[in-house]
Amino acid sequence: MNIIDAVSVSIADLYFRRFRTALATLGIVFGVAAVQAMLCIGEGAKEEALAGIATLGVDKIFLRTELVEKTLDEEDSEIAKVERPGLLLKDCQHIRENMPGVEHIAAARILKSSVFSMQGRETAVSVVATNAIYQQLVGATMTSGRFLNDLDEQRLANHCVIGKKAARSIFLFNDPIGKHIDILGMPFTVVGVLDNTNDTTALAGTDIDDVIFIPLATAINVSGDPYFDEQNQPIAQIDAIMVDLESAKFVQPMALRLRRWLDKENRIGDCSMQIPLAILRQQESTKRIFSLVMTTIAGISLLVGGIGIMNIMLANVSERKREIGTRRALGARQRDILFQFCFEASVLSAFGGLLGIALGYGLTLAVANYAGWPVLVTLANISVGFIAAVITGIVFGYWPAKQAAQVVPIEALRAA
Repeated sequence: MNIIDAVSVSIADLYFRRFRTALATLGIVFGVAAVQAMLCIGEGAKEEALAGIATLGVDKIFLRTELVEKTLDEEDSEIAKVERPGLLLKDCQHIRENMPGVEHIAAARILKSSVFSMQGRETAVSVVATNAIYQQLVGATMTSGRFLNDLDEQRLANHCVIGKKAARSIFLFNDPIGKHIDILGMPFTVVGVLDNTNDTTALAGTDIDDVIFIPLATAINVSGDPYFDEQNQPIAQIDAIMVDLESAKFVQPMALRLRRWLDKENRIGDCSMQIPLAILRQQESTKRIFSLVMTTIAGISLLVGGIGIMNIMLANVSERKREIGTRRALGARQRDILFQFCFEASVLSAFGGLLGIALGYGLTLAVANYAGWPVLVTLANISVGFIAAVITGIVFGYWPAKQAAQVVPIEALRAA
């Protein structure tokens, strides 16, 4: 008996018992659907997390001024969040001069200022004072004009760069370049429009498309330097420091140095440190645990499906003993019978795998549309589900096929 005959006989038998075939594939269908959905949702979540962390940069460290609670009025128990002492400009210089591996460093400060266009229109946009290197570190691009430069800081220029959303809210559809905005009670000239191509946030989770940037030196010159509280103690001059390192290998040593330095200065509680590389590794660890749990669940579903296929195949062998005996008596070899029943089990699982892939793809789309979760459908994910289904069919179909191949023709015909 050649392979083509064995295949045609197997398909004909499965079609003849199509209701039983459909029931046998249900376990495989749900198992593969679970595998497919798990892989697509897991990969989508991973890509989103990696993309968000990549915009921060795995070779960067962020220091932020922490807000601490302070009682302003003992009688009314009024509590407000204030900055003290926080980050100072001299901290940037100390980090740059005393810690190896630093390539660039940028400082940023949120300004509490109302923003008015020259027509008197007030807008709810944030104002951030920063350095010229800031644009390069966040990976933003210029829609028009330029970003702040070192000359702006040296000359204490009243220049500003405006995010594209802020430009739309202030100037509507007019070109903002060269126009003026009232910030800190002074007119600032717009020299550029920024486009947040990497979906980066500035400070306090603000989209930089909704931010106006001015030179840090200009802001300090206007607001005064340094800032002091009622007890003549210095408070935060800047809200954040972004340390850009030469490579990711410097991240962990730099983090240790910064912690020791802050501890030595007794400022651990005044500043927080954010390390994108550490966040990335934590995300990857969480994803591995999630994938392990989901894989276990999907594996159990496939196991149940495989047991169902084994039961159906054993029932087929019992019902078809006369057929098996007749074929053996007419010259079919044991390996022909073994191949036929293994092929039937493979077809069962492959059919269930295809249905499972379709169901899993539908579940993935449903999750993406209704839950808003990120998903990623790839050929590799589809292949994994299908291959798992076929392997399950072969593994669980081998023993019934072996039982069929070992049937003694005379006994089979006598029993029939």
